[in-house]
Amino acid sequence: MSKRKRCMADVVGYLDSFMACKRTAESPPLSQSSDGEAMQLSLRSDTSNENCSSSSGGSVPGPDTMHIPTVNEARVRLVKRADSPRLRGSVFETEMNFFCREEENIADMCVYLAEVASSSRTPEALMALVLYFMEHEPDMVMQSLKRAGLQSQLLSALCKSSARSVTDNKEGLYIRFVGHLLTLCDDEVLSDASLVKFFLLSSEKRAEEAAATPAGSKHWSQRAHCPTPPKQRRQDDSALKSAVDKFCRGKSDDTATSLALKALLHIIFRYNQATSFPGEANPCLVFAELGGFEVVTPMLNDADCKDVLHLLEVVTLCERLCPSYDAALQELVILLIRLVAREDTKCENDVLTIALRVLVNGTSLVPHALRDSNRRRERSQLAEFSTKRLMSDNTPLNVAAFILCSAVNIVKWEVASRCDEFARCLVNCPDFLSRIAELTLQCYNAEETERNVVSGYYALLLAVLSLIDTPKVQLRVPVITAVAQATKGTETGKAVESKPMKLIVAILQEFLLFQSTAGSLTKSGLVSMSTIIESVVKCNGIEISSDS
Repeated sequence: MSKRKRCMADVVGYLDSFMACKRTAESPPLSQSSDGEAMQLSLRSDTSNENCSSSSGGSVPGPDTMHIPTVNEARVRLVKRADSPRLRGSVFETEMNFFCREEENIADMCVYLAEVASSSRTPEALMALVLYFMEHEPDMVMQSLKRAGLQSQLLSALCKSSARSVTDNKEGLYIRFVGHLLTLCDDEVLSDASLVKFFLLSSEKRAEEAAATPAGSKHWSQRAHCPTPPKQRRQDDSALKSAVDKFCRGKSDDTATSLALKALLHIIFRYNQATSFPGEANPCLVFAELGGFEVVTPMLNDADCKDVLHLLEVVTLCERLCPSYDAALQELVILLIRLVAREDTKCENDVLTIALRVLVNGTSLVPHALRDSNRRRERSQLAEFSTKRLMSDNTPLNVAAFILCSAVNIVKWEVASRCDEFARCLVNCPDFLSRIAELTLQCYNAEETERNVVSGYYALLLAVLSLIDTPKVQLRVPVITAVAQATKGTETGKAVESKPMKLIVAILQEFLLFQSTAGSLTKSGLVSMSTIIESVVKCNGIEISSDS
């Protein structure tokens, strides 16, 4: 049998098939190129099979009977094949692989630039890292690092050395950049002790500079000659600062020390709020272990010490600091008393209020800080400050509450230890107990909730003072006398005329109930308050009926 010659219908059929594949390739892709090629090959194979089957018969079809595949049929066949589950899965996997590879590239490049910025320690390297974050969006970069498990590696690279190593006095920008990264990281990443060490060392440098001898005291031949930076350098510095400002979404004129202290504060805040932190990775303990108290407490002597006080306020909330760091905490209490006495003369209520909050925490941890005889001066300073402020009509309620809490912490310890040094300093003023009793009644009868709360603190101080019973001084009778005088001629006084301390017990019970309702009552606070109430009831022979 002779071979069939090609006819015009064969040529037209192949041209239509070829044009169908070409137009399909030019149309919006249904998948990646590899899947498209597979579909086109399948299309060609089907077309060839059809043509071969038609030519294998004994008769040669004519132009009127031959089936010529059109472009529309080819497209329909291609779409049907693209709708198959196998190809759809392949498309999804291909796109996900491409997305993952892109994220991995971003994460790897980010870590690489961080390594360069940390090792070279130049502003140019820092600029490249900041611009890379801005190019790919900081949030997206951190999410890519999270999915790649490289967030901790990024921070470790940046914190490999102290920010003091960054040249051209760019420590502040470097610390600010790393500090803002903390806000974008997961809680688990912040448990790394190297972060606390990095920011602590960064703040330590500034503390050393503050204590160093000023350059003006040196001979002119010993002074370092600092040439004026060229214009290009100033432009580069301005560009770096603008990039960091844009990255941090705002401007800041804070010093390197202030930025480092705020970063430490952020880490501890995140630890207190999160439940995903490892138990052994307590940043307060890491701070103390690395000598944090020795680094930051000298800064309390600076003119502006708000950032230090804010940090110490959250650090001293950690009860696990005792007894390992007892000596450092005692030194902190002494420095706070000196600061309070100094700020009291300046009448700067902002610093004074923060310092008193830290003092409350400090005296709660180490109420025995004033027990030594060589602390007589600080003990007298605190007692004088407390009596002066508590007896004044112009003292803000929050300041009075903090002073009362500190005094209660110390006197409560003296009651348990059979001491009386601080209590005797308080009552050296003959009108102190009478004035405190009057203020207790005034705040208790007031309509404002804030004043009612403060009355509980006043009553608590009177209660612990009444429990002081040593060979040198017994204060139960003086306190009873002061309360009786304050309630004389009032309806309350008539109700408790036989036993005036009933009023103190009633106020303490209401105070305890208020704290419980407000959700501020802790287990240790409940035990302490209950012990004080029971002691006052027992010492004064008070009977509490179920109706009261």
